[in-house]
Amino acid sequence: MSTDLSKIVTLLESEDWGHVQQGYELYRSLADPSLGAELLSHLFGEVDWTADTALSIRIDVRAWEDDFESCNFTAGEESWEGGVQHGGKTTVPILFQGDDGDSLGWVVSCLKENHWDSTLPLEFEYPDSTNGKCSDPFYMNADGVIVDGEPEPKGEGWVEREYLDGMGSVYSGSYGFSPPHFWCSVDDLEVATESSRALLLGAALVAGVELDQLPSIDQQGWQDELDSLKSSCCDRF
Repeated sequence: MSTDLSKIVTLLESEDWGHVQQGYELYRSLADPSLGAELLSHLFGEVDWTADTALSIRIDVRAWEDDFESCNFTAGEESWEGGVQHGGKTTVPILFQGDDGDSLGWVVSCLKENHWDSTLPLEFEYPDSTNGKCSDPFYMNADGVIVDGEPEPKGEGWVEREYLDGMGSVYSGSYGFSPPHFWCSVDDLEVATESSRALLLGAALVAGVELDQLPSIDQQGWQDELDSLKSSCCDRF
């Protein structure tokens, strides 16, 4: 391995983003068309980075799922519109091609901010199962205000629930977005945990991602989506 390539690899493996930027600048300065495949092959040599077809990359992120289900609460003649927010731990697969600069830009932003949620424009698969931890009811009172908890009837009797429609789910990284809290593979071959961050940074570098032009993550977007789904449960009629 050449001295320049060795230095780029060392800089990409650093936890210091200033060093990573230096690695990007050094790579650009060399202007060597063959260097990209050589760099990626050094970072993960189990696949052929010179293939005509782009390789598929998958990241399995540990996540928290908030799933909303609309519900009609009744007690005698009284009724309330509302829902239940089911919460639990799961794993969400994020999928993209190794030359997809747009997706890799978002992935690098996630690495830099140690944050991921399902409102970001990344392709992901819905998880097969969720380890449920809680189910929290809520309803809309007579003043049109959404109240957490189950409604309290004025008369005697107990509140019964009629579950209606699933309204959607929101996912967020329950451990952020950094190794060892995600699993990475290329064409279904596992990437070692200690190599995954540098590999993703290298793939982004080769795909043309610029660290000073990364997309900004709206971390409030996740909460906005939660609020929207909660409101939808109470406004279904």
